Amino acid sequence: MSGPPPFAPSLRPGAPLTALAAATAFLCAPGLADASGPPPSPYGVFWGDGRTYLVDTAAGTLYDAPGLVTVTPEGALVRLRSRAEAFRPGARAAGLPAPASRRTVWEQVRSPDRRWQPAGPAPDPWPAPGEALVDEHALLQFDGDRLTTLHLQRLLARDGGRRTVVEGRAFSVTGAPQPGTPPGAGAALSWVAAHVPFVFDPCLTRPAGRLPLHGPGGAERGYLLAAGAEPACADRVQALPLRATPTSGAAGPAELPPGVIDRRPLPGGMGTLELVGEAAPQPRATEDPLALADPCVAFPVRLARNGLPPTEIGAAPALDGLTWLDERSPWLPWLGLVFAPTTACGLPLDLLPAGQIPVRADGDVAEWPHDALEPGTALCRLVEAGRAWAGPTDLSAAAAASRAGGDLVIAVLVRDVEPSPRDVVRVLTETGDLFVDRDGRLETNDLPGARAFAQQRASGWAVEIRLPGATAGRSALPAVAVAVDDADPADPAGAGLRLWVAGEPAGPGGGRPLPLHDVSGVLP
Repeated sequence: MSGPPPFAPSLRPGAPLTALAAATAFLCAPGLADASGPPPSPYGVFWGDGRTYLVDTAAGTLYDAPGLVTVTPEGALVRLRSRAEAFRPGARAAGLPAPASRRTVWEQVRSPDRRWQPAGPAPDPWPAPGEALVDEHALLQFDGDRLTTLHLQRLLARDGGRRTVVEGRAFSVTGAPQPGTPPGAGAALSWVAAHVPFVFDPCLTRPAGRLPLHGPGGAERGYLLAAGAEPACADRVQALPLRATPTSGAAGPAELPPGVIDRRPLPGGMGTLELVGEAAPQPRATEDPLALADPCVAFPVRLARNGLPPTEIGAAPALDGLTWLDERSPWLPWLGLVFAPTTACGLPLDLLPAGQIPVRADGDVAEWPHDALEPGTALCRLVEAGRAWAGPTDLSAAAAASRAGGDLVIAVLVRDVEPSPRDVVRVLTETGDLFVDRDGRLETNDLPGARAFAQQRASGWAVEIRLPGATAGRSALPAVAVAVDDADPADPAGAGLRLWVAGEPAGPGGGRPLPLHDVSGVLP
């Protein structure tokens, strides 16, 4: 693995969970572990504003992953995304205008699948010619299983009339039943509108769904959506709070000290995890349900362990769905494949001490240290084109470098069980770049004297690249980026993946070289 390892060695892909003992010793002291269940780990997972976070309470570090990611009880990795679509009729019919329509759809992919599938109800069909549709599902909250959205739909008819639909929706990744509209809600809204019109808009008598949300401390703070029942007020809506259900052991909003937005206890009462700042108070009722969503700003995350000074470990917009992982959690094998430090997604290529490896540059990477070439993945360094990543056997890789006779030798080990002749390793330097395929064929741009050797393996392939010293760069620690392109052999249209093993991803598919990381610490 290139660069400083993002996790303890116990969490390398494929490592046995029993190796967590060292990392969890501080949590597993007598009296802290529940005798009825497995020991806790130092890891907790939570979500906020469309991202997934991991906290390591032992190391005092915060990591994240792009998008909404979760793991089912059976161990399948599930990712969710919102995708925008647009539609315009190809030709005008009978002189009708052809306005554009747009919609957002929520999709999920579950390992080892490679195709995104609808999450929740299928979207409504596109409108007829001469009509325009705006159909959006705005994210309000995700708690690791339940996705809560606000559905806003507006249809402009041919005759100029408008139809508006506002409703709350909740979708469960595991298929768990979701709370529906409370019984009698319609009658209650009509009664309040008729008898207390100065408090409640008398037009809002149609129950439009329930928003099951969580507040500080994990307390349930669901809302009932009341929408306009008549066409004249169909676009008006109000979110009315339902009775909150507290979570055992967690601080509610009234118990939080000034300057603390949320506070959650660590396993075994070993301290707290806090979100620090001054958040806007949650409205008792609001005509803007989007105000119930996570804020678009990140607040400091503070770890307060018993007997130690509080430490700020990063930033996040919320602690939605915070779940502490135990030693048997299905999350553990995925941690090193999903998360990267919140500070940066870039990863420098490790430069191993010269002379440590009898480098022959023949494509056989067996002489390289096993720890230096442990294939991995991080979602922020993965580019998906036409299909989804299905897991570590679909694509994972590692790279390392060493000096040999003044030359720079780069070794890349790729795990990929479905070979394609379009698979390549690409290397970017400050002076040029090169491409090597599975058969060792080499193409270079402004890297004279470069050589490459490839070797097929049962689980993938490996390549060694030798760059003359002058070609690699003038400094002792030249900047290098390494990526693996994995083409889908079943898709001639070119669907595939790109994994940035080293360097910093930049743009939709590009990368930026980073200076090598001297693991010996000798070079400046």
